[in-house]
Amino acid sequence: MDFKFAVIADTHLPETGGTPQYASFNWAISDINEKMPDFVVVAGDLTAAGDIPAFEEFKKGTDMLKVPCYTVTGNADLRTPQNIDYAKKLRTGYLIDDFSRRIVLLDTSSGEITDSDRELLNKSGDNDIIIMHHSVEGLKEESREFLKNWANNRAGVIIHAHSHRNKNYFIGKTEVIGIRCLDPDKSVVKEPCLTYFTANEKEISMHEEIFDFPCDNLKDFRENIGISCFDIYNDIDFAMENNIKNIEIRKFDGSDDELEFLKKKVGEWRAWGGKNVSVHMTNLKWNGESVDGLDMWEKSVRIAKTVGAETVTIHPPRYVRIGDMVKGSKMWNYFVDYFYERIAELPKEINAGIENIHSSIREKDDDDRFFGYTPKENIEFVDALNEKFGFNRVGTVFDVGHARNNGPHGMRNTIGVWEKMIGKRTTAYHIHQIINVDDIMRNHNAIENWAGGPYICYQTFLWSWQADLVNHKPMFMEMKNKENCKITVDSLEKYLKERFNL
Repeated sequence: MDFKFAVIADTHLPETGGTPQYASFNWAISDINEKMPDFVVVAGDLTAAGDIPAFEEFKKGTDMLKVPCYTVTGNADLRTPQNIDYAKKLRTGYLIDDFSRRIVLLDTSSGEITDSDRELLNKSGDNDIIIMHHSVEGLKEESREFLKNWANNRAGVIIHAHSHRNKNYFIGKTEVIGIRCLDPDKSVVKEPCLTYFTANEKEISMHEEIFDFPCDNLKDFRENIGISCFDIYNDIDFAMENNIKNIEIRKFDGSDDELEFLKKKVGEWRAWGGKNVSVHMTNLKWNGESVDGLDMWEKSVRIAKTVGAETVTIHPPRYVRIGDMVKGSKMWNYFVDYFYERIAELPKEINAGIENIHSSIREKDDDDRFFGYTPKENIEFVDALNEKFGFNRVGTVFDVGHARNNGPHGMRNTIGVWEKMIGKRTTAYHIHQIINVDDIMRNHNAIENWAGGPYICYQTFLWSWQADLVNHKPMFMEMKNKENCKITVDSLEKYLKERFNL
């Protein structure tokens, strides 16, 4: 006789509520209650970083289910050492023995199969279904070999999460099924989804329900695509040729000839139908005693005035240690005053946005790291500047790639958390994809797929836009290669048409 069950994988709920992760999680709870499978299994990574408030919200959500729910934890749930005991108590699944095939639930949160779970496996039948968090390849070597030996001596099924993508292969006669995550930040290849299975003593089949949301508020999404002009002599023409109505003047030397060219070319672009011009101001760098870069800053101001920029993008003060930037400290007050004076040099109709920057792979998360990596740092600096102005002159330029590729800070401060926390402060965005090259995450690549990764899944951004969680402002493709911009625009137009009929 057939039985049906759902598997929720990798919800990654953060401590901050109201994010796209909670939207997809709540959607999944509703979908399960509507379809009423025999039971549901949550296959680990309930939370983004093992925070107690996130665990509590997870429990509130699963308590709403109208069918039995069994839970195992994942590696992300153990990221906060003091909360590990709490996390492990959330495991409620071991063995489900009420159907034509037994379901064995493994706790692989540490990357290993425990002795008690090995006993369950050793007593299992030939066609049992194993559900766990880690992929087989993701287990530590000894546990991986143990499970492979089990699979080679059975004709069962192994269902796993963790990889955030679909996988399907066999170990001997045992089928291995990797399922996509529910997290809109991290789903790979396709949209985040909830996975349903129908099984009997001989067969098992899979059906996916993708995280669905309305599209009526996405109608202006394509109109807000922009380009960062690293090559000002060609990129503005490229913008007109590809119906891009927002440009960011990015790389310049500030010469008189260049300024005259920009005045003429931006004028042509505006006559064509261009909407918003931003200027990416040059960095102001702390040298240990004073600030360098003011000469190029003055040239940036000159450009912003000449082209009639609507906004400017400003990096936070560079090479300033977080340990020195305590709110209200001498260094903090110095830079708030300094940036206030610099922004005040701009025409009053130009709004400024402070961009989030990201950690390098060499930085540790200590007082010696640089300032500007977290939403809290960005918001406090923006709010301090606005307090000086007496009105909201300054906002946030949100760099999606920097939020995702952000070392240890990206675990808690996910894209969804950034979007919720900065919310209506946004003045513009930088968008790009990240790819893994020789185990190094490289920014500023084309977005070939808006449905899922390889590393950034833009479903979270689309949801936040649709939900008005963030402002509808220009999204500058931060890509030095125009071919990557072309790929990004074409893939977006195709996706909006196929998925949302826009």
